[in-house]
Amino acid sequence: MRIRLFAVLSGAVLALSALPLSAASFGHVSAVRPVVLTIGHRGAPAHAPENTLASIDAARRLGVTWVENDVQRTKDGRLIVMHDATLVRTTDARRRYPGRSPWRIADFTLADIERLDAGSWYDKRFAGERVPTLDAYLRRVDHNRQDLLLEIKDPRRYPGMVEQLAARLRADGWLDRAHQHGRLMVQSFDAGAVKRFHRLSPATVTGLLGNPPRRDLAADAGWLDSVNADAAHLTRSYADAVHAVRGDHGVPLRLYAWTVDDPDRAVALAGLGADGVITDRADVVRAALARAARTARSRAAVAAHAVRSRSAAHATVAEASVAEAADALVAPAPRTRPAAAPAAHAVPAARSAPARRARVRRAAARHASLRSARTHRSAASRSAGTRQSAAHRTPARHVSLRSARVHHFADHPAHRNSNPTPRTPAPTRPRYVAAAR
Repeated sequence: MRIRLFAVLSGAVLALSALPLSAASFGHVSAVRPVVLTIGHRGAPAHAPENTLASIDAARRLGVTWVENDVQRTKDGRLIVMHDATLVRTTDARRRYPGRSPWRIADFTLADIERLDAGSWYDKRFAGERVPTLDAYLRRVDHNRQDLLLEIKDPRRYPGMVEQLAARLRADGWLDRAHQHGRLMVQSFDAGAVKRFHRLSPATVTGLLGNPPRRDLAADAGWLDSVNADAAHLTRSYADAVHAVRGDHGVPLRLYAWTVDDPDRAVALAGLGADGVITDRADVVRAALARAARTARSRAAVAAHAVRSRSAAHATVAEASVAEAADALVAPAPRTRPAAAPAAHAVPAARSAPARRARVRRAAARHASLRSARTHRSAASRSAGTRQSAAHRTPARHVSLRSARVHHFADHPAHRNSNPTPRTPAPTRPRYVAAAR
């Protein structure tokens, strides 16, 4: 019997000690992710012509700090910022140079390209906007205090372009510690180009565009810091596989998704595990992600409150179990009686678990009632003490004035004639004594 009671007591104590761990079992509260990084794809192309100085200026006005661009090389070896391999879509090259089809960038010198209008195709307000050189673009990004995701376009088309780009970035001050730690990321679809750039500048953050196979991630981590994946093929399992691998700088690989212009889709990708999104509508997407983060924090707070409430309820039950077991241990042993024959309708011991749970619930209710009574008694005691202290603060001059009135009444001449032997007035109990009682 004592062994069983000791087991009950030990189990209850263990239940109390395990409450901080078991609280989480009431419901999974996922960690609230920070606001996902929003990167302006080619600047702010929803507000200005892509890959122009006007585009990154528009991004700055919208509060977009990260911008993405594309670097190509001219016929005379100058680095410029443009996405397409030809000049047709984003300039007036067809009208200005009608006989130079197919208008590939590699077939034009920088002087030829600087004559082109890179803004009128978008809107007349941007007429006269020029194709920027990489030097001018880097200076403007620095001036705007923005950060840069730089893509090396078609490195196989331009031999030696990776080495030239690294030298240009170093000459412009973009490979110093301040830029390498948090202000610059270099990416490409060409894994060989990213590897070569990593060898030239190991401290610079690098990214591989596309969705590399999961089996290759561990090998690629030696020269890679992020995977910049096509959003159309992004899944939670792929995001988990990317985050499970540590990159060259000792932190888990990051995952960025492109190109995401739908705010709801951006929120869904953040839920799948994306660390950032590359978008043409950076202001709209950023606002949607911020709202989703606030909502997630609110839901997490509500869930945490529910967990704490359930933990308190289980703590009360555990305390009741401890008290019941302790009472049973210190209670006097019952007198031994001869064992009676079991009745035909007796309930087997294996079916007495509901009765034990009922006893635990009754014990919990008794404990709650006792604690409530103690609380009420404590409040009543404090109230009485307050009244007593208020009575003790009654000025003594009230008592002295009353005694003076009694003596004055006894010494009056009319009373002296009718009562030749004055009687001593009965002592008056002070008011504060009565109040104290």
